[in-house]
Amino acid sequence: MKMLDKIIVCIRWICMFLLIEMVAVIFFQVVSRYCFGIAHFWAEEMAVFSMIWLVFLGSVIAESRNDHTRITFFVNLLPGGLRRYVNSFSDLLCILFLAILTVKSGDVIAIAMKNISTGVRIPMGVVYLSLPVGGILMSLYFLADIVKNFRTDKKEDKP
Repeated sequence: MKMLDKIIVCIRWICMFLLIEMVAVIFFQVVSRYCFGIAHFWAEEMAVFSMIWLVFLGSVIAESRNDHTRITFFVNLLPGGLRRYVNSFSDLLCILFLAILTVKSGDVIAIAMKNISTGVRIPMGVVYLSLPVGGILMSLYFLADIVKNFRTDKKEDKP
């Protein structure tokens, strides 16, 4: 678990950098467009690419804290032992979805690496790389949740 804590600290720093970079680029674009009448063609594209990475990395942070949206009303009515299995099954379904997303995104990335973005001049595959990176990292945290579900004290199972 300590390795996962270190990973999340790195992801938080990357997200902070991306957010600051986005705000700075958009502010620069607004000022240069409305004060000087100059529009920089790369600024909007850079902000969009940063936002895409921010969404997928931010999803990893949300999963690490169990902050993803879940409807738990009926699950919380179940006894503790059964609740563990239902939560773990839900996490396994999420891992399955993320595995499919990660595998299928490989084809898209391979094709997109041949295309260069018009503004920032980077391969579009770098942008799409956020899909497998986010998917793999989120899967690690879902897996950690499953392990944590079954390591909790059995006394919680009793009403």
